[in-house]
Amino acid sequence: MHHRLLRIGWFCGVLAVSACSGAGGVTLSPPAPGTDSGDAGAGSPPPPSAGTDDAAAPAPTTWPGASDASVTEASAPSPDAHAGAPDSTADTVCTLAATVTGLSAQATLTLRESAGDSLVLRQNGAASFPTPVPDGASVTVTIASQPIAPAQLCLFDNGATSTTKVVTSTDSAVSVACGAPCGPTCPDQSGCSQNGDCASTVCVAGVCQPPGCAPSCNRGASCGAGADCGSRVCLAGHCQPPACSPTCANGARCGDNGDCASTVCAQNVCQPASCAPLCNLGATCGADGDCASRVCAGGHCQAPACSPSCGPGSACGNNADCASHVCSGGVCG
Repeated sequence: MHHRLLRIGWFCGVLAVSACSGAGGVTLSPPAPGTDSGDAGAGSPPPPSAGTDDAAAPAPTTWPGASDASVTEASAPSPDAHAGAPDSTADTVCTLAATVTGLSAQATLTLRESAGDSLVLRQNGAASFPTPVPDGASVTVTIASQPIAPAQLCLFDNGATSTTKVVTSTDSAVSVACGAPCGPTCPDQSGCSQNGDCASTVCVAGVCQPPGCAPSCNRGASCGAGADCGSRVCLAGHCQPPACSPTCANGARCGDNGDCASTVCAQNVCQPASCAPLCNLGATCGADGDCASRVCAGGHCQAPACSPSCGPGSACGNNADCASHVCSGGVCG
């Protein structure tokens, strides 16, 4: 069985075929031409003598890696006498590694992969999970525990920006980036040791959680993420009005009635005015369809362009819009 460590992420293959740069600049060199795969690098023990079927496998060679982790290179004796030929029957396995940046001094971050292995990181740099995984396997890596002393939020930074990452042998990296210590305004999912560390003021099992009003918190409520707020806007730990407030159109996100041009916010979405679709001139509106005149501008129903001489069948807001002076059901008679 052969396995080796890529600098960040994983790499699979037989060591006797190609080289691999290890974490922290360690290089695992291929054997010189004409040597057996057991001669994988300086310091490796010699292969067993020819003809000895029950010879003991060579002892592992430990290669120092980044942080306090190490990578063990193991090489089985070749089953044939062809010089330089790797063992085609050996299983190929991969050593899964991760690198972390931004972790504060004295802080601890724990990663866990779906096979059950955990990796505890107490400093920045690269380290490897203890158990290799088969080539071609898909592994889910999660952030099992966030730093709490000080409180920080760490996320996978290679496109996932989340606390979960699915890794395959085609991935080039498993990297985690930790933000600066964040208490007392830590966002949801951050580590925490007390409620006061979290912007939401809710710390459960060492993790900042959404407030009880999420996902429909009103303006001014404590929040740890935009998703906590009805408006989907969380700034400085409090829900804020959406950018369109106070004239948000029908269908826009809202935190309260005051965000909407129609002055109607239901289930955090601006709704048509209560008088729609026949709101009179001057009534609040969130869309043209709210108004009998079919003209909503600045959050209020306006006269149609043809007013005051709109012909029969034209949309109207009141009798004065029509040449006939008759507006019924929003239509000039």
